[in-house]
Amino acid sequence: SELDTRGIGGFCAARLIFPGPNSGRLDVDMSQGPSMQEVLLEHVELARTLRRLEIHFDPEACKGVWQCYEVCPIGCWIPDYDGRVVEFHHGERCIACGACVLQCPEGAIELRVPDA
Repeated sequence: SELDTRGIGGFCAARLIFPGPNSGRLDVDMSQGPSMQEVLLEHVELARTLRRLEIHFDPEACKGVWQCYEVCPIGCWIPDYDGRVVEFHHGERCIACGACVLQCPEGAIELRVPDA
């Protein structure tokens, strides 16, 4: 497929062309919305924010369900079976995927942009 974008009066129009036997065109008129440059800048800023996210863990809210331990693809959580809690380790390896945040039934884990 091929994407053709052209600026029209400060706005953007896009046409996506699909080659082949079922070829067709999809014309998108963005004259009522943001320019392509504005959309790209917004996405760049979002990507920069996502890269800065860090895990914030409230151990006092942890009830030892250990779902964070079970879903973490990196192994940043270690269960403390005696204390019925979990411990966050290897934060530098955390990829901030959010799996632990979604699985924690106690809300003890959050993804946040660190304070400057």
